[in-house]
Amino acid sequence: MAYVKVNGVKLFVRTYGDGAGEPVVVLHGLHSSHASMLPVINGLKKKYKVIAYDCRGHGRSEKPVNYSLKDHSEDLKSIIGHYGLEKVNVIGFSMGSYIVQQTAILSPDLFKKIILIAPKSRGAGSSVEELLKGQGISLSELSELKLGRLLSRQLFSPGTSFLKKIKPMLLKRFSPGLTSVQRMTASHALKGFDFTVDLKELPAPTLILSGKEDKINPPELGQETASHIPSCEFLLFEKSGHMIHFEEEKKCIQAINKFLS
Repeated sequence: MAYVKVNGVKLFVRTYGDGAGEPVVVLHGLHSSHASMLPVINGLKKKYKVIAYDCRGHGRSEKPVNYSLKDHSEDLKSIIGHYGLEKVNVIGFSMGSYIVQQTAILSPDLFKKIILIAPKSRGAGSSVEELLKGQGISLSELSELKLGRLLSRQLFSPGTSFLKKIKPMLLKRFSPGLTSVQRMTASHALKGFDFTVDLKELPAPTLILSGKEDKINPPELGQETASHIPSCEFLLFEKSGHMIHFEEEKKCIQAINKFLS
C-alpha cells in the first residue's frame, strides 16, 4: 500500500496480484473506498495486476473542501501514469462508472476494455442525493449510520440474504468514515453530468452490468448507457439490486473474467 500524490492531493493506493498479468484499475462507489470492491479485486488478482485506490474525498485519501468529476478523472489518468502504464483495463462501480466514462471521453485511447457496474450516463447529481430529495430528506441531516439504514432497502434486492447485506458494512471498517460535510462535498462533485452524446465516440469494448432490483441506478439507466456505446455488451443480473458484486458475486466475477479474457 502507498500514498501517491497527484493533482495536489494524496491518494491511498493498493496493488494486488503478482504483477504478471495485465493491469486492471478498479474504482469504487460514492461515500465508500476501494475496500468495497474487494469481491472484484479478489476475483481478479490471481490473473491480473489490480490497482485500486480511494478516490479523493473518500477512504484514506485526502479530502479537499471542493472538487469535481473532472478532478476525479484527472486523478485516474495520473494514477495510470504513475505506474508507467499506457493502456489499461478499467472497472468502475456506480460513482466509479461516472469517473471512467468521463475519463474515456477525455482520453479515449487510455483504456483497453471498460467494465461499468450499476452505471448511468447522465444525472443532475449523485443518485443517492437525488433519491433522498425525492423523499424530502437532506443528505446533510443524516449520520453515516442513519444513511446506511435508510439506503439498505434501496441497495439490495428483496431476496438478498442478510449475510450478503452485512458484508459491505463489515468491509467499511477498513476505512475511515466520512463526516456529513465530506459526504455532501463528495455528492456535489457529481452535479450535472451528461455523457450520452460523447459516448458514441468511445472506441473501447465495454461491458455493463445492472441489477434488476437496483433502486439507486435502475437497469434502464444501464441499458441507456449501453445504447450509446458502439461496442457494448449489457448483462442484467436478475437477483441483484445495486450491489451486484456482493449479491451475485460469483456470477459477476465470471462475467468480468470472461469479458477481459
